[in-house]
Amino acid sequence: MTTSEMVPVSNGKYVFNADTETTNIVGHWSPNEVEDEDGLQPKIPVLVEFDSSNTGNFKTGEDEDVLFSFYFQHFNGPWISHGEWNGQRPAFYQFNIVANDKFTITVYPNPVQEDAEVTIYSASRVKLGREKTFFEKYGSTIMMVGGFFLFQQLKGDPGRAAAASQGGGAPSVEERGPRT
Repeated sequence: MTTSEMVPVSNGKYVFNADTETTNIVGHWSPNEVEDEDGLQPKIPVLVEFDSSNTGNFKTGEDEDVLFSFYFQHFNGPWISHGEWNGQRPAFYQFNIVANDKFTITVYPNPVQEDAEVTIYSASRVKLGREKTFFEKYGSTIMMVGGFFLFQQLKGDPGRAAAASQGGGAPSVEERGPRT
């Protein structure tokens, strides 16, 4: 098995969601380079079914074929499971939980040969941001402008006050005196 040259075999996207009724994780895998006759990417169903907190089955396809059964163990760092891969060719897998939102699956051919290919699947959670509402976008600006106008109303007109103190402008009732 050679490791001097690493060439990506497949790129794609995993989309997973927690099942609301069980502890399972459901989703799909979409390979980037494959399109069907309509120009759409196929979505291959994926189900991660938990029997306990660290054991379960990784299933793929419409028939939910078991790709491998996992049993995670903690080895001074990431949680790791390894065992037999039930794919198209005989192989072994190593399933690593790198972080709470990232995992890798490494597939080693069985038997291991000098020119064999090792396949690594890597996935990480990407949170999709939602569109901001009008008030979330412009609320602070609206509040500042509204506050400015309110402050101007409460403060009064400084031009009138300055003119009255300097004797300019229209005389007050007291200054005019009685009407004749």
